[in-house]
Amino acid sequence: MLIACQTEEPAPKRPTAYAHDRGAVLRWPAGPQPAQDTLKQMEAGLSRAVQMNPAFADAPARLAEVRAALGQPASEVMPAIARAVELEPSSVWHRLISSMPPPK
Repeated sequence: MLIACQTEEPAPKRPTAYAHDRGAVLRWPAGPQPAQDTLKQMEAGLSRAVQMNPAFADAPARLAEVRAALGQPASEVMPAIARAVELEPSSVWHRLISSMPPPK
């Protein structure tokens, strides 16, 4: 016996912090550094990820890398990586990035 049921369309899914983070990471090609416009798109996605989930340590770490690649001053780069180290102090990757010389 078939029972007819009425279904509602599912609500559209909104991107999560992880989705913004992954979207930005996937823009970085293997090989040379991406173009400036690509880096700016990555920065926007990673900034959104940090806003959406301030406890997700990978997003501020990657944001620091992208900001450094854009040539932004240390005052923009270092707080992001410091936040990542604060969130995940045992992460070797975050600590390695934080030990690199800041951009001038």
